[in-house]
Formats: sequence, C-alpha cells, structure tokens
Amino acid sequence: MDRARVFSIYSEVLDAPAGRRDALIRDRCEGDAALEAEVRSLLDAQAQGTLVMDGGVDELRHDYWRSLTGDDQHPEEDLSGGRFGAWELIERVGRGGLATVYRAERADGEFSQTSAFKVLRRGLDTEDVIARFRIEREILASLSHPGIASILDGGSLPDGRPYLVLEFVDGMDVVRYATSNRLSVAQRLSLIQQVADALNHAHQRLVVHRDIKPSNVMVTGAGTVRLLDFGIARILDPSAGPLAARLTRTGVHLLTPAYGSPEQTHGLPVTTASDVYQLGLLMSEVLTGVRPAAEPGQAPLPQLAELGDRDLRAIVDKATRAEPEQRYGSVRELAEDIERYRGNLPVRARSGSWRYRTGKFLKRRPLLAPGVAVVAIALAGYVLTITSYSRELERERTIAEKTREFMIRLFESPNPSAPIDPDRGRAITVVEALDIGRDRLLGELAEQPALDASLSAAISAVYAALDQYRPAIELRERALAIEADLYGTGSGRALASMRELARLHAVVGDDRAAAAWTDRQLAIARGLKDPGVERGLAEHAAAEQALRTGDTAQGETLLEGAIADLVSQDAVAERLDEQALLALLGSARTAEDPATQIYAMERIAIDTLGRETPDALIIQSRVASSLYDVGALAAAETRFLELIPRMERILGEDHPDTLATRNNLAILYSGTERYAEAEAVHADLLSRRLKVFGSDSRAVADSYQNLATVLSRQTRYAEAIELHRRAYQTYARILDEKHFATTLPLLSIAFAQLESGRAEAAEESARGALERAQQHRPDSPLVPLARCLIGTARIRLGDPGAQALIDAARAALIDARVPAPYATLCGVAA
Repeated sequence: MDRARVFSIYSEVLDAPAGRRDALIRDRCEGDAALEAEVRSLLDAQAQGTLVMDGGVDELRHDYWRSLTGDDQHPEEDLSGGRFGAWELIERVGRGGLATVYRAERADGEFSQTSAFKVLRRGLDTEDVIARFRIEREILASLSHPGIASILDGGSLPDGRPYLVLEFVDGMDVVRYATSNRLSVAQRLSLIQQVADALNHAHQRLVVHRDIKPSNVMVTGAGTVRLLDFGIARILDPSAGPLAARLTRTGVHLLTPAYGSPEQTHGLPVTTASDVYQLGLLMSEVLTGVRPAAEPGQAPLPQLAELGDRDLRAIVDKATRAEPEQRYGSVRELAEDIERYRGNLPVRARSGSWRYRTGKFLKRRPLLAPGVAVVAIALAGYVLTITSYSRELERERTIAEKTREFMIRLFESPNPSAPIDPDRGRAITVVEALDIGRDRLLGELAEQPALDASLSAAISAVYAALDQYRPAIELRERALAIEADLYGTGSGRALASMRELARLHAVVGDDRAAAAWTDRQLAIARGLKDPGVERGLAEHAAAEQALRTGDTAQGETLLEGAIADLVSQDAVAERLDEQALLALLGSARTAEDPATQIYAMERIAIDTLGRETPDALIIQSRVASSLYDVGALAAAETRFLELIPRMERILGEDHPDTLATRNNLAILYSGTERYAEAEAVHADLLSRRLKVFGSDSRAVADSYQNLATVLSRQTRYAEAIELHRRAYQTYARILDEKHFATTLPLLSIAFAQLESGRAEAAEESARGALERAQQHRPDSPLVPLARCLIGTARIRLGDPGAQALIDAARAALIDARVPAPYATLCGVAA
C-alpha cells in the first residue's frame, strides 16, 4: 500500500469538520476499501490517543515527505548566477523542506535592491505543494507589519516552479543575536515582545505561523525583529478562498520537531494556541541559550531550571502547557505578562500572594513608597481630627476607630495572618484594599461632609498615584460636590479639586473634559472679589492645559500672568514649579541678558527649595534646557553634565526626570551636530525608558522619534524610517491612529523617503501627516511643511504643476521656525 497516500488523505481528513469526514474519505480513496480502512484506523487511533504509540504515523510522515521532496531522484541544485525576472541570484543562503533561498540583487537597472529569492525545490512541483507556495504568497501579501519580512515580487522559473521575492533581512537569528551581544534580560524580553507583536498582527488576520523557531526570527543590526517563513502557515478563515481550503493537504503536519506544539505532533487541529506554545519555547531559549526539549508538551520543560527568576519560569510554563486551553489566550496576553514582569507588576502566570504583590508594588515604585507614607500621615491626621471632634459621640468614636484601624492596616506593613477582607483572603492587591477602604469610609462618613470631602480627595490622590485614574476622578468629583456645597465654588478647596479634575482628565486623554474643568476654574477665579492666590493658580492651570494642547502663545501668556499674580501675593516660592519657571524663562528670551535672568530665577529656586532636593534638581534641569534655548550652549552642556550624576544619586538612574534630563542633553548634542554623541545617549535612553515605562508609553515613542531623527541627520534613512514607524505605531496604540502626535513621525518618514529616492511613498506619508495636522492644529507650521513635502514628491514624480504647492508652503513658512533639513528641502530659512 502507498503509505504516503495514506498519510496525505489522513492529513486532509483530520482537519475537516466531523460531518464531512466520511464523504471526504470515500471521495479521496476512490473505492479502494483497503486504503479507506487504513485511513479510518489512523483516525480511530488518533481519537483514542494511541496514534503515536506504535510510531506508525512517524513512518507514514517520513514516507510522505520523501515522496514530496523526491530527494532520491533530484540531486541538490544551485541556481546561483542565474537571472529570473528582474533578479540575479548571487548566492544560496538557506535550504528548507520545501524551498531554497538565495540572496538576490535587482538586475533590471531600475534601482538597486537586495532581496531573498525563495524558490520551490526540484521535485516538489506537485499540485498540493504549488498550492501551498501560492498560499504563502497570499498570506504575505495580506500582512503589513514592520516585524514581518514583506513580499516584493513573485513568479515562476522556466520549468514552472514558483518563486517568491522577499525582503532580505541582514542579521542573525534571535538566539545568536542575544548571546553574541550579551543582551540583558530586559533586552531579550523586548525581542520576544517584538515577535509577539508581529504574530498578533498575523493572528488578527486569521493567520497561524506554526513554525516559530530561532532560524525564523531574525534580528537586524538595529535590534529590530523580522519574522520569516510563512511556508507552513495556516489561514483560519474558512471563507478565505479555494487555496486556503487546501492548506492542510501538505502542511498541517509539517513541523520542526523540537519546536512543534503537542497538537501539531499528535495530528490535532492547530490554532493560534500553537504559536503561543512555540513563542514560549522561543522565549525560554532566548533567555537561557538552551534549546527546548526534543519532545513537546513536557511539563515542566527541562530548560526552565535555567531560568532563575520564578516569574519568568511561570510565564514560560504557562505558555508551554500541553493543553492549549491552559496556555495564554493569545500572544498579546503573553506579551502583556512580559510587560508586567518588566514593570515589576505581578505576572498573571502566578496567582500571587499578598506579600508577592506588595513586593512587586514597592519594586516598581521605589519613590512612591515615601509618597504613600505621606498620604498615610495626612490621612492619619484626618483620623486624629475625627477623634478630637467625636469624643462626645460614641458613634463617631466608633467610626474614627474603624478609620484609624483601616489606615494602619492599609499603609503599614501587611500582616499576612490577618487579611483585610476575610471573605477575599490574603491574595489582595493594594488597589483592591483601597477599594474596600473607599467603600467603608465613604459609606460611614456620609453624615460628616467635611471629613468625607477631605478623605475623598486624599484617597483620590492615592488612586492617581497608583495609575487608577477612573476611581480617582470619581472620588475627586465627590469631594468637589461636597466642597462646593460647604464652602462655595470659589473656595480654595473647590478650585483645587477642579484643577485636579482637569489634570486627571488630561492624563486619560479626555482633552474636552480637561478643557472644560480648566475653563470653569479660571472663570470662577477671575470673578472673585478677593482672588488672593487663586487667580494665579487658576491661570497657571490654564497655562498648563494650553501648553498640553499645543497653544504655546496662549500658554506663555497665561503663565506670565500667573507668575505676576503669585509674586504679588508673595507666593512665588510656593508655586515655583517647572511650568512656572518655564514662563519666566520663556520671557527671558527677549531680555537684554537672558542668561542672567535665568540664573536669577535659579537662585530663587535654590534659596527656597535647597540645592539637592528633588524639586530643586528638576528646576535646575529646566534651567539647563533654558540656557540651551537662549543659545548659551557651553553653559547648558556644563549644567547637564554636572546635573545628571546628582539626579542619578538623589532621584535614581531611571527616574523619569533623570531620563528627561538625559534626553535634553542628547537634544543639545544633536542641535550642535554632534550626532554620534546624540545617538549614543538616545539609544541608551530608549533602552532605559522601555525598561521603566514598557512599550506602550509616550516617553518611549518620543525616544524612538528622537533617535530616528539623529539617524536621519546622518543619512541613515533606512534605520531612521524603521524607528520613526515604531514611534508612529506607539503613539497610535496609546493615543489614536489619527492623534496629532502621529503627525511628526509621518513627516519624518516622508522626509527620509524623499531623501532615499522613494517619492511615491513619501507623498503618501506626507498626506497622512497633512490630514492629521489639518484636523487638530490647522494653524500649525506642520500644515505648510507637509504640503511642501507633498509638492516636492510630486515634482520628483514628474508633476511640474506641484511647484505652486511648494511656493504656497514656502510663503506660509517664512516666519516659522523650521528644522534645518526641512528648511533646506523647502527653501526657507532655518
């Protein structure tokens, strides 16, 4: 009996719906009773879990594979030196089960381009295998992601064998890259997250890769991942077309044994869970350098012992469970747990005790712990107030005692033997404990509105410190309602709550609500008969809102007014924070001696705050930046270099303000055309920000953009475009695809594409930037700048009529501050 045919039919029938299997067997066996019986016996054994016991399927698979590859009839060929279509094959660089891959160069004279030329091996031009090759082409054409090698071309050799032309990835496999570069754990995990992001893109388009292994995950010299080889991928959508329906005929059981999931090995239906399993194996190998077990589905995997960190072991163990339903539900969930690990959050792969979660909380917020203690002290003060005012009333004394007991248990060291909520036990987070306290305290203090308002505001602040903004907003609104009723809307307490509500809404991206609260508190403060410091505080908050939304002129005007009002009330020292200082420093640009005025403001700050306090350090950082703004470059650089070690010592190396100061030093280097130094600082900063903030962070997006800009200034356009795209994608994920923040990376991409001869792509990128700029900031100079890039692209594409667009853009840019490269391109002054 033809064993290869048995396995071919078995493979196809296995993935068919149960109701269609009988008809499919009869159709494929064409009346051969013995063949039909053999296929059915394999299906029965598979259903009973005994299929792999006798090795029969392994032998069948081997025979089938040999019949496909034809290794005995077709000696290995080498097509190097040949030309096919527009491509000349330079050298053979790889050989897989189905195809051989060559490095190829474009040879039609149109432009220079290197590619990976993938051609079906000789002897494999069967109907099924050719169908699979075409499916791979369809899959790649449907995927558009920076982490997936893209398709460039396709065709057939003279003998009819199909080929694909793919993006050539010049790099090394992910395990070798991690080992040879001695990457840190955080850097290795970042690579896995990149792979997960690419896989998630494929899964969203109903494509399962099914062959995740080191050789299919390459890393470029810039440290970016490319996922290769969708040769045995599968489309999950049954409506994807006739070719997709035939995928199981040759590929469902093709796998790399060391990386195959249990369901692949056992011939069971394969879903995205299989990619989760393989990504878990890859994560283990990238972290340890040890290859996964030869037999999949072992639990625990032997190499997990190499992972000294229990959280990492738990993540890999969950991803590689033998039962698909016990793994992560998606590669995105796996990546999110990695991100939780990197952010010192409790990983979901571990249930976690109260002590485990509290430890994680303190690790990720070493500077918050003192802040929490301060809040606890403040709340303890409220408790003492309760006690003093309720001596005469037993009921209020009882409430005070409960309040004090709760605050002690919440903010002091936890007692594992006495859970805060007996019904929920000890596995409770700080936020969950705060939820319980909120419900208890606010319910029991309903008849004491002043204390209710104070505690609501204080607990709201704790929620905000824990990044729990929705409950923070709800509690602050509760506090404001009580304050307005007790003290009036013009009271300092009510206005402070309005300002805090504006800030909280801005943090969560609700600019409309933030503006509404800002305008309300400003109108009320300006209408007060005796505004005291309230008008200055209100103007200060309104200035911050204006600066956040890009209205620089209005922001600076409001800030100057705020400072004037606060100085007149002898409150400048109290309100001399970074934004207030920026207002005065902004006005210093027009002073006769701006540097002298900047130094004078710094002396006021140091006299008030001290020299080595956190607030003073932050203001000194702003001073250094302001010196750079007014052209005192040497003084600014000296300040930055002297300040950064002090900030590292007092605030910490990875404190956000320390990192911001590093960023400003890099900007100074870039502004003085010291690009190598700027690149080094920006690259280090990107790594640090990824570790501190995770991949979904505006600070990380800013770092991608800044590093890419430095690379572009060095004419390294391909690298720059890749990082600009990462900036764009990060802004789009955390804000919105059409958010104004995405405008600048799109403009940067357009500029780099123009400079590298890709005018058509540049026009598309610039039009995307123009759309966003017009929608959000129609008066911004980015609007004419985008039009200039569009016009330049159209000119290079042969449209002389586009010169009018460029001329109009130039006229609009005359009074704008345009960065030098764009200014040169558009023909305006920098």
